[in-house]
Amino acid sequence: MDRGTLADELRRARFRTTQMRPGYDEREVDDFLDGLDARLRSGEPAPAITAAVDGARFTTTSFRRGYDMADVDDALRHVVESLGTAPDGADVPVAASTRPVPDARDASDASDASGDLPSALIEPKPGLLGRLARAVRGD
Repeated sequence: MDRGTLADELRRARFRTTQMRPGYDEREVDDFLDGLDARLRSGEPAPAITAAVDGARFTTTSFRRGYDMADVDDALRHVVESLGTAPDGADVPVAASTRPVPDARDASDASDASGDLPSALIEPKPGLLGRLARAVRGD
């Protein structure tokens, strides 16, 4: 799979959300995926991208909304496998930490299609009440 297609899949990915159970911090994941999109489009060597994915760590949420950890891990595993640089037996990021990866892009042009990423779901854009609820929660 070419990198442009992979970056498009990543950009269209939507993950199930969690609340009252562990999940990954949504902003950290979104920021990391934005940076990964830029890296894929920049022509950066595959081993460097794989190393970034392998080193990714996200804060775990419990009482506020987060992304389903398995969905995010599956999507990142798909990226590594598509690049063909996964070391044998290597796991893709799972542990919690507080290191978000910067490089945010404007998410206003995100598509509603989920692409071919495993476990990715289409999650409708929140309406007015959803946006207000996110603003109140500080998301």
